[in-house]
Amino acid sequence: MHRTIGFHTLEDRNNPQYIKDFSPFICNRNNAWLSYGYYFWEKDLKRAHAWGERAYGIKKYVICQFDLELPNMLDLVGDREHQEKMRELVIYLARTHPALNGKEPPLSKAIALLRLWQKKNRINNFPYDSIRAQDFPNPASYKFVEKEDRRTETTILNPRIQICLFEVNNRVLSPLRIVYPEQYA
Repeated sequence: MHRTIGFHTLEDRNNPQYIKDFSPFICNRNNAWLSYGYYFWEKDLKRAHAWGERAYGIKKYVICQFDLELPNMLDLVGDREHQEKMRELVIYLARTHPALNGKEPPLSKAIALLRLWQKKNRINNFPYDSIRAQDFPNPASYKFVEKEDRRTETTILNPRIQICLFEVNNRVLSPLRIVYPEQYA
């Protein structure tokens, strides 16, 4: 069970009560990174603001905070076994899905196909209700040791972590709290 805080960013349409009643809202765009679902920035209000400004414009967005309880999450951030399993599933799809012609699909397409096959009972090895992934935009690398040791390895301390819920229900989300703009809180 993974418990965390997620920030959900959406367009401000001057409807705070509607947001309180019906949020979160599904993302069903073709280019959604982790397939269609309900997206959250994990413990990262700064990135929620950056996304709001980029997607909707300065001061034209709303950010809601949720306490997330994710009992069946595919964790591509902190679980090495889950990372390896996802890699194996991508390879499996490339070999077995006729439309892929042996080519490995991007992650978003792989997840969408796996979810569809799970729903149609073609596979039973994708039992997840959510997924957690990260990327590294504008990374700030930190060295482990001084340069004179001839070691160049680094670590990244500011990954961008997103969570995508495939479905919303009471066991997954607690009531929301609008944290931006302040007049809606």
